[in-house]
Amino acid sequence: MDIGEINNMDVDKNNNLIPKNKNNKVNVDNINNDSNNFVDNSNNSNSNNNILKNNESKLFNNNFDEFKDKLTFFSVLKNKEKEYYKIKNGVLQNMENIKSEDTILEDLYKERNSLIQEYKKYETILKDIQNDIFNVEALIIESKTHKEIIRKQLTHQRETEMYPLKDSIDEMRKSINLPVLPSIESEKDREMNEYLTNRLKEELEKENQKKLKQQQLLLEKAQQKQIYLSKSANFNNNNNNNNDNNNNNNNTIINNNNINTTISNTSTTTTPIAPTTSPTPTPGKRGRKAKIRLSQ
Repeated sequence: MDIGEINNMDVDKNNNLIPKNKNNKVNVDNINNDSNNFVDNSNNSNSNNNILKNNESKLFNNNFDEFKDKLTFFSVLKNKEKEYYKIKNGVLQNMENIKSEDTILEDLYKERNSLIQEYKKYETILKDIQNDIFNVEALIIESKTHKEIIRKQLTHQRETEMYPLKDSIDEMRKSINLPVLPSIESEKDREMNEYLTNRLKEELEKENQKKLKQQQLLLEKAQQKQIYLSKSANFNNNNNNNNDNNNNNNNTIINNNNINTTISNTSTTTTPIAPTTSPTPTPGKRGRKAKIRLSQ
């Protein structure tokens, strides 16, 4: 391809050579427009990428906010449930407390009714006692009036009847050398003295009886103690006798054994053998055992 042909060629969009013609004239404006369109397209692509990123970030933020809202919701729900169960337990406890208070109130009502009945009973008793007091007061007043009447009668009898008669009797007795009659006061004193002497005798007799009973008790205790001591002494004597018998039996057995040994020794050998001294038995061993058995 020569230079003339190259001059008659154009370049397309793909940088390929194409022959020049009227329809394929190079338009600078079109090229510029294409370049601008390319730049715009690149800018649009970048903006689209930014939009996508923004949308993704917004979506992420929305999801995060939604998740956060859910967590907040569940946290509030959990706290409210805790508060509800706490209040529920308090309500149940108060219901149990009401039941226990009801039982206590029933017991208290029963106790109050029993106390009211007892009060009414004692109230009737007190009313009866009060009526008795009033009756006794009336009887006291009546007795006082009766006593005053009797005292007046007594004074009248003494002054008008007894003393004049006694004076005349005393004069008549003096005329025949007889002692006068004793006065009432002296007779009262004599009766009081007799009463006191009799009471004193009774008290002395009671004291003597108490002393006799105490002496009898002491004698019985002394006799019981003497019997116990005699029994214990007899028991000890029996134990001592048993110990002596056991010791004697031990001594006889040991002597017999010694005699048998000496006889056997003389029969076997002709050489004189010095008499063997028997070991002295420990007295009282069998006796102590017998005493232990008896005590058991």
